Amino acid sequence: GSGVIAMSDIEGSTAGLYLLKLQNAACSDGMQNNGETGVDCGGDCAPCPTCSDGILNGNEIATDCGGPDCAACPPESCPDVDFNATPLVSYDNGGNDQGTGTVQDAGATAFITGNGWKAISGNYIITASTVLEFEFRSTQQGEIHEIGFDNDLIATPDVRMVVYGNQGYTGDFNNATYSGSGNWETFVLDLGANGVSGTFQYLVLTADDDATGNGNSYFRNIKVYEDTDNNLQCDNAPACAGIDLDINFDGAPTQTSWEITDATGAVVASSGGNVYGAGLANSNLPLPDVSCLPDGCYDLTFMDSGNDGMCPRRTATVLTGINIANTGLGGVFNGVPRVASNCGNYTLTDANGTVLASGGGRFGTSETNNFCISGGLAQLTQPNNDWYNKTNGVANDLQIQPNVVDNEMTIVYTLEEVAVAELYIVDINGKILQQYTQGAGDTQEVRLNVSELASGFYFVRLVAGDTMITKKFVKS
Repeated sequence: GSGVIAMSDIEGSTAGLYLLKLQNAACSDGMQNNGETGVDCGGDCAPCPTCSDGILNGNEIATDCGGPDCAACPPESCPDVDFNATPLVSYDNGGNDQGTGTVQDAGATAFITGNGWKAISGNYIITASTVLEFEFRSTQQGEIHEIGFDNDLIATPDVRMVVYGNQGYTGDFNNATYSGSGNWETFVLDLGANGVSGTFQYLVLTADDDATGNGNSYFRNIKVYEDTDNNLQCDNAPACAGIDLDINFDGAPTQTSWEITDATGAVVASSGGNVYGAGLANSNLPLPDVSCLPDGCYDLTFMDSGNDGMCPRRTATVLTGINIANTGLGGVFNGVPRVASNCGNYTLTDANGTVLASGGGRFGTSETNNFCISGGLAQLTQPNNDWYNKTNGVANDLQIQPNVVDNEMTIVYTLEEVAVAELYIVDINGKILQQYTQGAGDTQEVRLNVSELASGFYFVRLVAGDTMITKKFVKS
């Protein structure tokens, strides 16, 4: 657009040289424009997030870790308090502590009664990510049942979390309270989110009841830990997924190799180069338990040193149908030209049999599939369809809009060499669900209704002359 700025509108200006700077509105349009090195960042915009900037930004789960772009977050250290190793001491102020504290369950539980105020010593460093987690029960309600932090043994605690009591005191936080059932109940408090910070020398536990001395408190499995992935859970070991890779080779298995890389680009599993012998031609090789991958996002890349993907080169052989071999799509598309030998394919699944990545066919030198692991299972993520196929140096493209579909989707394709196009919608078992033919002169855009498909993964395959492109979509 254009506009006029009158210098008379700039009050208080004196004569001299000034710089007029126009803010780049494109830095917030959700697109990667010219000059930007990422979406709305870099170039004339703010710096793009990185996995080493010490800031929780971008799509990170925690600071500089997790999400699709950074390495998985490390496991959290969150041991339980051992009351045998750190014994209870009196938390007193002129006779305030009149009760007893005993240790039960091999050091896991502290039982406090008789108007008892107790503490254990420690070095509790509380940051923006610190979480307090514990279990509590009581068989006799007193006035104040609480857990807190302090830097001396003189009442009252600097930070107080009250979970029970008939005195009506709520402590420093609006937290959950005990139901009075007599059973164990779990409490989790995000200390950092509630503005607590600093270092404390004591953890305080009470069964305050100076009126009758009858109240009691049981505390067990107390954890004070850094919640690096912000899920309010103690993840002391990374979630891990066992994965299976199944390869159906074409006639030249010696040309095939593969690798899996993490978000940093490090190789976490691979074939180790072109190691498959000629005896595997047109055969299947299951590779169970390729690796156990921590939560995160990965790339599976298949490579072909013959530059013809997992399809043999065309010969003068009589042509019959085509074997669509992508993620176990073993069905035959009758009537579509192919070479006599079968194309190859591969399928990566998790321990539950969920397809994480798949591909094959005529992909040229290499093709890459992105997949994510969450809690040891496959994440339902939008397929990464931002790639194109080249046949004899000519670029061909297929796009699904959107690729997470409710009822209708639009297929847009580009064929530099004019040809009749066959479009197929196929399930993961290779069954053809819908089929369409587009003439050489027809518009290269097709709108399809898929409302009758069940939720799950499906594929659109374009076959036109020597070109074959397969894209994945999700039916919501």
